[in-house]
Amino acid sequence: MLLLPAAAVLGLVWRQQPDRSLLHPLGALQLTAPLIDSGTGQDRCGDHFAVLAGDARLHVFALETGLLRDQALRSPFAPRSLRSLEFAFLDLNQDDRLDLCLNRTRGLGHVQGTGTRRFTAVYEQRGSGFQLTEVGLMPRLGGRSERSRQLVSGGKMYELRALLAAGERGETAVARVPDGKVVRRLPGFACQVFDANLDGDQDVLTYEVPDQRLPDVEYRLFLSHGRKFRQAWQRRIPQHVPDTGELNIADLADLDSDGRQELIFVEPASGRVSVWGSGRAGP
Repeated sequence: MLLLPAAAVLGLVWRQQPDRSLLHPLGALQLTAPLIDSGTGQDRCGDHFAVLAGDARLHVFALETGLLRDQALRSPFAPRSLRSLEFAFLDLNQDDRLDLCLNRTRGLGHVQGTGTRRFTAVYEQRGSGFQLTEVGLMPRLGGRSERSRQLVSGGKMYELRALLAAGERGETAVARVPDGKVVRRLPGFACQVFDANLDGDQDVLTYEVPDQRLPDVEYRLFLSHGRKFRQAWQRRIPQHVPDTGELNIADLADLDSDGRQELIFVEPASGRVSVWGSGRAGP
């Protein structure tokens, strides 16, 4: 009979089971539902994440001493105009610090001579927060940064390609650069690429909606090491609105500037915002 050392047995168990301690909840806040828009930005002061809530307020989030906090910014627009609002992070005054621009993009037919202009509220970044500094008619401001679809692991570059598998389930093909050879297929569509365990190799977060009639979005985190990928985390978050087909996908930002990026999940129907990461959870 072959007896394995205890360390070897533990190693086998570790390889077979997802590392549930890798990502854990760092905090959550309840905002006024429904949640309309969310986005991230990065400047010399760090990463920023904001959510537009059902009371027409913008909430800017930060992790401070292990606690999730938000700065609620007063909006000049009434909640009844929610569906015509969107926001973007932009550096308007060229000071290498992002400002927030809240745009009202529809329902302006009663304003004569507006043409393609839009009402915009500008919140400048001052000190440790944002302040409302201007409201007026100006060209529409907006734009979203494209999420990375490439990955570096083991010193080599790979391209992530979205595929539809049998039964219309999503898959992500990991292909070598530059020859395009597929070395691995991962369940779900890739939505974020980041170094989750700080080992120098980039990892992949995938998502899919298992049932379009339900609100759940299923996430899986795959740790990479060269051509090898190991699933280390899996969870369902209610980010899909079946009635409208609206779908929110996890955002990524370093909210406490500790060098580790956190995953941020916005649940539009309930108004809940939760943050997951590998850092220290708050009390």
